Amino acid sequence: MLEAPAKEFLLDYLNTPSPTGFEWRGQRKWADYVRKFSDRVESDAYGTAWATLEGSAKKPKQIMLESHADEIGFMVKMITKDGFLYLDRVGGSDAATARGRRLDILGDKGVVRGIIGNTAIHIRERENEKAPQVHELYVDIGASNPKEVAEAGIRVGHPAVYSYGAEFMGKELLLGRALDNRIGGFIIAQVMKRLSAKKKRPGATVVAVNAIQEEIGGNGAKMIANRLMPDVAVVLDVTHATDTPGIDKAKHGDVTLGAAPASPTALATIPWWCNAP
Repeated sequence: MLEAPAKEFLLDYLNTPSPTGFEWRGQRKWADYVRKFSDRVESDAYGTAWATLEGSAKKPKQIMLESHADEIGFMVKMITKDGFLYLDRVGGSDAATARGRRLDILGDKGVVRGIIGNTAIHIRERENEKAPQVHELYVDIGASNPKEVAEAGIRVGHPAVYSYGAEFMGKELLLGRALDNRIGGFIIAQVMKRLSAKKKRPGATVVAVNAIQEEIGGNGAKMIANRLMPDVAVVLDVTHATDTPGIDKAKHGDVTLGAAPASPTALATIPWWCNAP
């Protein structure tokens, strides 16, 4: 079971919107939390944050623990004359599950709640019905024209995330958005907490990295790995469990939720840009 302060941080961190390219909200909370367990916390101009715990050896090796801070979402692409918004994806957002869901749009005047349109089943043409494509998704924020949209602080280019928050489900499970990969950021923060609590410091210098823009290419990890040049990198991310109905394990592998890390060969897949010379 998590201690109350760690649980409180986890839920707050998960509920803080940080879509790709706009990670600063979550990064500030992560940095404030991990600062208590580190010698220093730094960030680069793009928003990647890292915390360092210096090693005790005379010439300590450097171990990098990496996760990514960003989450998938949407971005306002167009505003119609009737005040509706059209969207594009930020990362791998699934348009097939989007209809009828509430969005939090991160506007100039704060968060604006909207809902993705979904024509009622009673008046839809259901013959050969298919899931919508992203350009078919529109958002209603209660505006009637572009002027009212602007007055709400919304313009083309603003990001959005689903509005539901995180909560515990059952005895050991979490339900919510942004588990990919806010849970990784939480884990490496807990590693730093436990290491800093030990009487003797580890021989190696440990750097916990919360990188930006993973969902669109791993950009933050590439830059910070080139900057730090660690001797060893351990990368944490999520994967898909295959122990639910309808998934072909022969095709996707046998991955059981809660059973342990999914890939014992993960270290063999560390990208070349994480290797020190």
